[in-house]
Amino acid sequence: MISKLIPKEVGQRSVINRSCIGNCIIPPLCFRMRGFVRFRDLFMPSICEVVDIPDATIDIDIGVLAPCNTDLIISQYVIPECDNPCTSSITNNLFTIFESVFGDTDVIQLDPNGCCNISRILWEAAFNHIPITQENDPNWLRLCFIENGQFPSFISVPPLNLYQWQFSSDIFEVIYGDKVAAIAPLSSPNCFVYVEAQNIRWAFPDKNAMVCNDYRREKLDMIWAGAICICIGIQQEPPTPIDPFNLKEDYEVLIGLTIGADLWELQKDIDTLTKIIISRSI
Repeated sequence: MISKLIPKEVGQRSVINRSCIGNCIIPPLCFRMRGFVRFRDLFMPSICEVVDIPDATIDIDIGVLAPCNTDLIISQYVIPECDNPCTSSITNNLFTIFESVFGDTDVIQLDPNGCCNISRILWEAAFNHIPITQENDPNWLRLCFIENGQFPSFISVPPLNLYQWQFSSDIFEVIYGDKVAAIAPLSSPNCFVYVEAQNIRWAFPDKNAMVCNDYRREKLDMIWAGAICICIGIQQEPPTPIDPFNLKEDYEVLIGLTIGADLWELQKDIDTLTKIIISRSI
């Protein structure tokens, strides 16, 4: 599934053109989520007689630095068709792609017998991530870059490390893969998406391997990802403030007023003289 999302070849910076439409907004704050979740609490009641799921806590540290760095993303990867680009709208998604699991709209099924099922609702609540288990998963449609049920044409770029996730637990080892990133233009001429993704494995040692009836699950392979869809507007130049200490402008204004007053007096004298001449000639 990830091959559809992120191509392997890394592109260069400033790789897509986008127009500038709309007014600027103040980007939302970035955030960090820290806490813990009991591993066993993620699972739904099992239909099998013997299910041994280790009971321990998972410490979570998730940082989302993308929303407040949209101008950085624009400056790095977009050639805007305006002089002062800015962010006009933002949509941010966090999602998890599970590998080598089964599932439907309700559960993340870890074994073919359905003995060990993680609740999608509990996963999303615990990690603030949309869970995706298969290629035809309807949860794809909840991501901001899916348009008309299709993936956009992604271009690989060096990651900016704007999405971060760290886990620790005494029941498994965490193995992190290399982080990858990509951008893609969206259907609107001023919008695009930036995505970061990273392979993460939760490897359970033999003594803590989950036993789903007769099926042992010694690892969970996932792709943790963040996507931010950005539309670009144009920053309006504020009016130039009047400098109260600009003596040149003051001098020019005063000269204009003085000349104007002199001309008005001269014109008045000419009008008076004309009236006198006319009166004498009658």
